[in-house]
Amino acid sequence: MKQIELQSERPLYFAQYSSAVKKELYERKYKVIKVLSGKAVISNSTERIVIGRDRYAFVGPGCFSKIEMVPAANAPFSIVCLNFDDRIINDYAKHNSVQSCKEPVSYNLRMLDNSEWIDALFGSLSLYIAGGELPDDFLVKVKLIECLHIINRKYPEVMSGMLGRGKLRKISLQTFMNDNYMYNAPLVRFAELSGRSLSSFRRDFMAEFKTTPNRWIMEKRLSVAYDMLKNGGKRPSEIYWEVGFETLAHFSRRFKERYGVPPTRINAVKEDI
Repeated sequence: MKQIELQSERPLYFAQYSSAVKKELYERKYKVIKVLSGKAVISNSTERIVIGRDRYAFVGPGCFSKIEMVPAANAPFSIVCLNFDDRIINDYAKHNSVQSCKEPVSYNLRMLDNSEWIDALFGSLSLYIAGGELPDDFLVKVKLIECLHIINRKYPEVMSGMLGRGKLRKISLQTFMNDNYMYNAPLVRFAELSGRSLSSFRRDFMAEFKTTPNRWIMEKRLSVAYDMLKNGGKRPSEIYWEVGFETLAHFSRRFKERYGVPPTRINAVKEDI
């Protein structure tokens, strides 16, 4: 299979990695994912799914999540996905019969069972990728519509949720920030996903927490890390990414600035710090 680089927000996305890769996701579109080889682990504050080879998953917008992509023993990690924006979803619903629910469920993460239809769709995409000649924009749109039709027929509860999500509502900052402090998103994304403009987010945050978002996030990450090291028996290399630091070196430096010792010596820190 030839190496192909595509932007993750394009309607058709493909990625391949020869070593394990961890990334954060700030989804603004609906995705249907197929892992071609290796394993992907996607998690957010409340959910975790493991996608093995030739398995599918649905990822919804409006939520932070993290993904860890692990190659197979004898092959690189490979993933292909289709991205749907509201326009193509609404256009499909306008011209096709879609069963709606009074209280639709909006899924952020969900495994999709294999079916002959979805296997055939992604099998054709895999053939294009393997040949190194991607389908043009018109054909990609056809594949997007085909995938929506499969979702509508095989997973109607997912389709109903896609139509019923609507605009993000303003939610509690206490709950939202405690669920999402570990993500390295710009503040405008925190504002967006909490249902606020950036100016409203800053204003509400100061009123709620009596400090700035950046200061609160850093203190929260270090506090959680301290507890995981002190009481959870974890090592710094096991937690730095989990609590929101991109590198172990950055975590160690900020931790020492806050607690006076490096995280590897946390058991020597007095309880009254």
